[in-house]
Amino acid sequence: MNKVRGIFCLNSKCKHYFEDSCVKILEDDSVDISEDGRCESFEAGVCEGYKECPETPEEAAWDKIQSYIVSHNYTWTRSGLKHDYQNYFMKGYYCSHTFNDIVAHNYVECKLLFGSEES
Repeated sequence: MNKVRGIFCLNSKCKHYFEDSCVKILEDDSVDISEDGRCESFEAGVCEGYKECPETPEEAAWDKIQSYIVSHNYTWTRSGLKHDYQNYFMKGYYCSHTFNDIVAHNYVECKLLFGSEES
């Protein structure tokens, strides 16, 4: 494995790819290249520079919750979360483990989108 400084890149499926360059070098000052020429710093995803900024706080909140859901391989939808949040969680009823996990890690966002207990 070789450390390479400043690298031209064409792998747009990598989260470090931006405008034919690897932005990982901005963080680490180099990337790891295997003996066969493959980048070992590859991570699937989209570079933050290509993501559109959410227009509203609600969109930003849902983006954060949705990212958490996807990263944990949960299958919750926005309407399902809203239903259980308003009909069970806010009334103190039992909620599933995955639901509680999502709310615990995104409490502020859930309150913004689905209401607060004080309402």
